[in-house]
Amino acid sequence: MENIIGQLLTFLSYVVFGISRFKKNKKDILLYDNISRFFAIAAFAVLKTYAGIKNTIYVLVRNYVGDKVKNNSKKVKFLSFIIMLIILFIMYLFDKIDISIICIALCGITNLYGVIMCDEQGIRLWGMIGSIFYAIFLFATANLVGGICEIICFIVSLLSYIKYAKKAN
Repeated sequence: MENIIGQLLTFLSYVVFGISRFKKNKKDILLYDNISRFFAIAAFAVLKTYAGIKNTIYVLVRNYVGDKVKNNSKKVKFLSFIIMLIILFIMYLFDKIDISIICIALCGITNLYGVIMCDEQGIRLWGMIGSIFYAIFLFATANLVGGICEIICFIVSLLSYIKYAKKAN
């Protein structure tokens, strides 16, 4: 029963995440992304995937910082990026290094760059790269629904990237 509940919460997380990628401005993208992360935390708790919880809490903080520095200079954004990167490395410093930890860290780095340093299109682009690593993490931790949803999320992000690229031209 726990597995079914965890998979349903994962699915809800991805539905809200998919909606986030079609939001027009960075603030709304990050807001809906954060809402999706609360479902993800609940799913990871039910599935006992504690590395996922730790990473998701980090993502909530990263999104908060990304929203706060969006209108600042490149210097402030870069400093914020470096601080969040150091926190990310410290977060995984004491974990047993395996494929799932490596993938989640690579996902974290790529998404960190997109959220802190980039605009909406950068969030979408770097998020697609992060999706590849996150799908591997989810499959490695036996979250099959999450892995499939992450592949779908990659496609949704690609479609939103294309949609907004056409509007920019």
